[in-house]
Amino acid sequence: MMKYFTLQKNKRSNKENTGGFTLIETIIYIAIIILVLSSLTSFSSNISNNREKIYVLETVHDNARVIMEEVNKKVHFASDVVSPAPGASSTVLVVSTPAGNITFSLNEEGSLKMKPDSVATSTVNSKKTVVSNLVFTNLAAPGRRDSIKTEFDIAYFVTDGGVIYTYSQHLQAIANILK
Repeated sequence: MMKYFTLQKNKRSNKENTGGFTLIETIIYIAIIILVLSSLTSFSSNISNNREKIYVLETVHDNARVIMEEVNKKVHFASDVVSPAPGASSTVLVVSTPAGNITFSLNEEGSLKMKPDSVATSTVNSKKTVVSNLVFTNLAAPGRRDSIKTEFDIAYFVTDGGVIYTYSQHLQAIANILK
């Protein structure tokens, strides 16, 4: 009879202890949850930073493409290059078209300006980018078809919560007059 009583007592005590988690189990579960949450936070932060960097790269590339397309299009359909002279370089490009002259120049803020005759000046690049080291070179020999080499640097600078994103690119292109 004594044996039966002790078995019954042990069974009851086991049932009472299996109702919840021990302190160590709870601490381990909380530590695992903290690790998972910190990994997710770090992952989302990296995604956000990479998104900003990609935006900066795309902005610089898009602005560079627009500048090159605009200058090349105006040179292609020009009837003559007024400035720079054949074999010379200049920071200003003036092309002659049937509608009048078109002038490309860089202002102090780093904006490329396009000024057609009798039309308001327009900015070719966005305010988020800065153009520098702009040089137009007329590669044509005297008496030959004009060929303009365009060279410039374009950059983007962003300060966002203590993080600075910068990106710059040096570009060159050649456009010929299609006479």
